[in-house]
Amino acid sequence: SGNVNSNWEVVASNADGSRLIAGYFSDTGYATWYLTGRLYMSSNYGATWTEVQPAGNTENPWQTASFSSDGSHIIVGAWGRPSHASYVPGNGRLWLSSNYGATWTETRPAGDFDTTWRTTSSSSDGSYLLAANESSSGHVYISSNYGATWTEANFADLGRYSYTSASSADGNHLIVGNSPGRLYMYHGASCVNGSCIGP
Repeated sequence: SGNVNSNWEVVASNADGSRLIAGYFSDTGYATWYLTGRLYMSSNYGATWTEVQPAGNTENPWQTASFSSDGSHIIVGAWGRPSHASYVPGNGRLWLSSNYGATWTETRPAGDFDTTWRTTSSSSDGSYLLAANESSSGHVYISSNYGATWTEANFADLGRYSYTSASSADGNHLIVGNSPGRLYMYHGASCVNGSCIGP
């Protein structure tokens, strides 16, 4: 893409490394990071790159992305409205693709939008997804049908800032880290409408 000296925040790969996604939230520094983000994809191990504009959205501060193993299913998320008054609000949205990034559909777990989607995870086939936002009332959502519907995970530290997550291949085992808080593990349905397991 020719972009250097940018604030790269997002990288993800499919299982064999042939399909890659990379995004940054700013190319001009923190003062304007909500205006200048870009998202790029490669289908040839990074040899060439194409800009991706989910739903026509450009210049978003990209924060998270996850692939299915074959790269056909993708979930990406952008930073939303900042708490600092001097920053211009970003368009905090979450998008899904089921055709290698050719087209995108916005998804709003429990109606959430204009929020900071900080971390996402995917099972190997893309059917099980996790998406968490970062705010004082942050939420963690889980889908078992490719993002068609979502269920909120009832963590003990609900409302914390969730920054990182990972999924097992089958999607039945997930781990989420929040701040200030703990690591939480999701095993099957034990986390939905009940207490998640945490150290």
